[in-house]
Amino acid sequence: MDVGERVRVKLVATNHDEVSSAPVTRTVNVQGQPVVTQPPETTTDTTPPPTTTGTTPTVPLPITTPKPPPPNTFAAPKAKVKGTKITLPLTLPGAGKLAVAATIKVKGKTVAYFSTAKSVKGGKGTVTVTPGAKAKAALKKAKGKTTKVAVKITFTPAGGKAFSRTVTVSVKG
Repeated sequence: MDVGERVRVKLVATNHDEVSSAPVTRTVNVQGQPVVTQPPETTTDTTPPPTTTGTTPTVPLPITTPKPPPPNTFAAPKAKVKGTKITLPLTLPGAGKLAVAATIKVKGKTVAYFSTAKSVKGGKGTVTVTPGAKAKAALKKAKGKTTKVAVKITFTPAGGKAFSRTVTVSVKG
């Protein structure tokens, strides 16, 4: 470019508060002095045209806010005990993974009573906890005494963080 040479430049001013903004075409000389101003072009497109910075075009992107995490809390269930079988009614807020682990302490030793993990749909349901072979043997050693079973219920919603509740239930050995 030489001094005094005329160049056509298309200027686009975007005002995000207004619905439409029309581009303005101007002819300027090399020193930047306007020479001819043309009336704005009529356009039906309300989206701002891409602007260029150097050789890479940039387009304004919509701002998205992240989704809040899914709910993971549930009420502590009221357990029903029949013999050594424990039934826990649950109401879960949605689909996810449910893990249940139960332990007992007999004569100073902690023994696994029950454990399971499975995918659930959510809503109302029940979990039945029954003792395994080692827990049954430990309960026999208790000889008719009442033993406390700690049942830990953990719910992890799809795409969320885990939440746990622990319920203590007494069973007769």
